[in-house]
Amino acid sequence: MQEPGARHAGTHAFAEGGVRAFLALWNDFDPGRDEEYNRWHTYEHVPERLSIPGFLSGVRYWAPERDQDRYFTLYDLESLAVLGGPDYTRLVRRPSDWSARMRPSFRAFSRHPCRTLAELGTDRKSTRLNS
Repeated sequence: MQEPGARHAGTHAFAEGGVRAFLALWNDFDPGRDEEYNRWHTYEHVPERLSIPGFLSGVRYWAPERDQDRYFTLYDLESLAVLGGPDYTRLVRRPSDWSARMRPSFRAFSRHPCRTLAELGTDRKSTRLNS
């Protein structure tokens, strides 16, 4: 997988005591809208998520050689409770006009909220045990 600059958003940061949860997402997108998808994801979607208290960082990877699951996004969270909080719920239930236009073009969307059980290391090369 590549981490191209134009398709990478956010930075990886560790909260005091380590990241306690994360949200892992795999998806494809309508190839005819791929350029717009990348603009939307970089300039609206990720910044919206990272503005929510409890979203610590976000990074997206792209595997152009694959036919499926070409995109992988990872958000580090303070806890899984962030995903049920009012700020996140509001974004999901009341998307912007641009987000609402993008939603029908998602393909093979897979969303996995995970609790971090253990973590070794101090940067992206850390090892995680997840549930």
